[in-house]
Amino acid sequence: MALYKTHQCPKFYPCILTLSDYLNILSSYSHHITLEMQTVSLAVRNISLEHIQKMENLLMKEEKSSGYDDLLNQTNISFHLEIYEALRSKNKKLALESMKHHLTWVRKSIEKWCPDENRQINE
Repeated sequence: MALYKTHQCPKFYPCILTLSDYLNILSSYSHHITLEMQTVSLAVRNISLEHIQKMENLLMKEEKSSGYDDLLNQTNISFHLEIYEALRSKNKKLALESMKHHLTWVRKSIEKWCPDENRQINE
């Protein structure tokens, strides 16, 4: 069993993963992308003023909490604000593009968890 460790691991994620864990995360993330894209599509159609107000409150809380890397936090918040603005304006095309952009960034972050130079000798 190979273990992988990353030096760029956010505080809230485990820094040591088995190869099986890593592959499971990537595999399940593909399903996650499908669900998120369907969810944002439905949200554009069904969003209400109450939903918008709840999103605004959550975004304000997110901006105040910096429980992990500031750059990661700011990048994540900027994606969420982009998605929020698209939903608020009921712009389906922009909402889908924003969500896809965010999910692509997250997937690339996940893929960085397992660089070959950080492979531990435990195979």
